Amino acid sequence: MIKNIDHSNVIHYGFDSIITKWDNSGLGKPSCVKILKNEFAGPEKVSQLDNEFNLCSRLKCSHIRKAIRREKVEDNEALVLEYIEGKDLNKILKTERLSFSQKLHMAVDIASALTCLQKENIFHRRIKPSNILIEQSTNKVFLIDFALASEGSVFEEADTTLNENDIESLTYMAPEQTGRINRMLDQRADLYSMGLIFYRLFSGRLPFDSEEKMELIYANIAKTPENPSELDPSIPQIISEIILKLLAKNAEDRYQSAYGVKADLEKCLEQLNPDEKIDSPKLKGFQIAEADYSGKLNFHKVLYGREKEIKKLNSLYEDCRTGHKKILVIAGNSGSGKSSLVDEFKNSVFDKKGIFLKGKFDQISSEAPYTTLIQTFNELIQLILAGDKAFKAKWTRKISDAIGNSGKILTQFMPGIEMLIGKQSESSELQGLEAQNRFNYEFTRFFKSIADKDSPLVLFVDDMQWADTSSLNLFNTIAESRDIGYALLVGAYRENEVTENHPLYKNLLKLKGENIEVEEIHLKDLIYEDAYSLISSTLHSKQENVSILSQIIFNKTKGNPFYVK
Repeated sequence: MIKNIDHSNVIHYGFDSIITKWDNSGLGKPSCVKILKNEFAGPEKVSQLDNEFNLCSRLKCSHIRKAIRREKVEDNEALVLEYIEGKDLNKILKTERLSFSQKLHMAVDIASALTCLQKENIFHRRIKPSNILIEQSTNKVFLIDFALASEGSVFEEADTTLNENDIESLTYMAPEQTGRINRMLDQRADLYSMGLIFYRLFSGRLPFDSEEKMELIYANIAKTPENPSELDPSIPQIISEIILKLLAKNAEDRYQSAYGVKADLEKCLEQLNPDEKIDSPKLKGFQIAEADYSGKLNFHKVLYGREKEIKKLNSLYEDCRTGHKKILVIAGNSGSGKSSLVDEFKNSVFDKKGIFLKGKFDQISSEAPYTTLIQTFNELIQLILAGDKAFKAKWTRKISDAIGNSGKILTQFMPGIEMLIGKQSESSELQGLEAQNRFNYEFTRFFKSIADKDSPLVLFVDDMQWADTSSLNLFNTIAESRDIGYALLVGAYRENEVTENHPLYKNLLKLKGENIEVEEIHLKDLIYEDAYSLISSTLHSKQENVSILSQIIFNKTKGNPFYVK
């Protein structure tokens, strides 16, 4: 707790910090200080403060608020920053009525600021109105709050720094930042965020607006925004085209650079007559994104040569949504794209409000019973616990109705369940096969409570060639249960590592012997045409030399998707 703070000087109250004007910098010019609220801030928060200092003290970009030095205020970690007299964009949008010309100039300036940042290979991660500062005297745009910014080209799959209580950040977050889809993160996520800002700037509203975090996440992943020009006919269609391209769900379909956005907005600006003060200008259309080039090699997430397999997965999921239970095994050599295939299919599950759970066995924990399946379902429990009261109440009721008060054996492995449905009655101590059968029985009832008409469940377990015997038996128990519907069980394994004597092979034979229908997909290597399509789309070229390069790569890799990339 910070004791001696003059709240009349506080510029901003954040979740973990406050920013206040500062007279002790010794620089002879105005400064401000960002102070962590918690005197005993965890290493993650301190690291974020260090990250902001390291980036903002050395970057040459003129559109960032410079960091001056690290400091301690009382006993709290702090960062002294350049002070910029102005307002953040959020306040401006709430309190001021801007003309079309002002909006367009502001959009150009925001795109220029992000261009400046991208030239230094920086991914901001939190481009949102409260992190865009407009200097009062010059109208110059400054980007602030670099606590989570990264330097480089490609980052992790999910945004592990996501604070799901920060509604503004969730509102301006790209689909790939949510962690709910199979996409790598890079600077193009900032472009999506900028598209949401432009949507609000020009139309006066957001395409997806909710105080419910799960609704926001779902909307940014699955919903298509309305054309701003249809909402407000005074918005020129060319402006809407620029905004909607920024808001493409797949990063490959967006602008690839802030520079390309800036160039197109400047073309619009050139058409404005500075002497005309009208709010509905007639701007001529043109081919957008002609100047758009990122200078980076980005692999498309499109799967080539897997159309039949995707169609089969979607067909099985449709059966699952009508109340059936389906079992599918995907076999293929290492690098054949088993995981990529199911991860691509995952988008269809989310689009139709299903639940997708993914687990992966490994050689190290292959002797520990149930580890992978328990970790997978623990993630679901943690997601439920992070929800609002109504969301938690719904799941508490569903799980309680299914397992009653006899889930003690489950809560020993998944304590989060007890946090939902309350303390469970002690049960008699069981050993060996009896304990395993009891666990499988209770887990199956728990599984049944999750998979229903409102939330069809897809469980994908990868690398089943390394699964422990207990997990294989549990998989079979769920597959054999006549009481479970609205579920699709998908298992993937390396075909070259599973012989007739392998436990997985025997378990699958057992299922088939009990007249359980097991669908199969055997993934083969890509044919040349698919390898060519992958390479030419990555290089954005169909020139003859791409054909030569594709042939060389295909001959070297034999069409294995992993090695082609």
